[in-house]
Amino acid sequence: MGSLSAQLTSNPPLWLALMGLLGLTMGSFACVVVLRLPVRLMSQFGNTAGLPQANQPNDPNDSHRSRCPNCNHQLRWLDLIPVLSWLALRGQCAHCKQAISKLYIVLELLVCAWFMWCTYAVIAQPLTTLHPTATALAWSMWGTVLLCCLLIDARYMLLPDVLTLPLLAMGLLASATSLTPQSFQASCMSAGAAWLVLWTIAKCYHLTTNRHGMGQGDIKLFAALGAWQGLDALPWILLGASLAGTVVGAVSHHRKTAQTGTLTPTRATDLGLDAQAIAFGPYLVLCAMLYQVLIHLTRPLN
Repeated sequence: MGSLSAQLTSNPPLWLALMGLLGLTMGSFACVVVLRLPVRLMSQFGNTAGLPQANQPNDPNDSHRSRCPNCNHQLRWLDLIPVLSWLALRGQCAHCKQAISKLYIVLELLVCAWFMWCTYAVIAQPLTTLHPTATALAWSMWGTVLLCCLLIDARYMLLPDVLTLPLLAMGLLASATSLTPQSFQASCMSAGAAWLVLWTIAKCYHLTTNRHGMGQGDIKLFAALGAWQGLDALPWILLGASLAGTVVGAVSHHRKTAQTGTLTPTRATDLGLDAQAIAFGPYLVLCAMLYQVLIHLTRPLN
């Protein structure tokens, strides 16, 4: 492993190319997670939370082969090559000719770009990075999980524990192995502080309004961000996410009331939240990733 790491770090173009290919592969896997995980949760626990039914005829227990979400035709391996298959098929299923969601190619390219950026960030600061390949891989996976959280929460207002809790554990492990800037103790304190801050805000809102304004998934996600990014990052992430969420929520509220004259039932009301509530996770994710890109200008990833 050490020899491979040395070879990669001594050949940046090769390293970037390999990480780009790995990013495309992980992006394809991320698409599977985003599309199948909510369906599987509905299958295991029932649709008690009012999850919107996805247009996904796949058997959630059939994790072996991918199928077209429209006609349920089993896909060949040639149909599953990241980006290239989507382009070759012109965004259509080879069997039924129905359009394939642009989510596939967009997410694959986003994850690929993130993998390459993390690698570039390590290459740009070689003298301050203790474990170059491990650091690039750790932060690449961090971004991949966050993008999955963003897309699932944006559609379902759901942040599954199967994503947020492992992300938290990975952050603590990364700090213990010097893959993040802060120590293990600092990572634990940051995660605890992040959890306490959002839990307090959610509790105070519930006590004063008798309504739930924030889900537990947001609190766990913020704690995971604290474990990875440290205490200094938390105020900026929370401030940016709050401002962005407020602006988008206000615009959305204005449009809905302008069109119908009243607020119609939404996914939020299905969950027992305020009818004006929006998914907060996507804004936390976007601000966390933006912070990580900007902070790279002043300090290394680890």
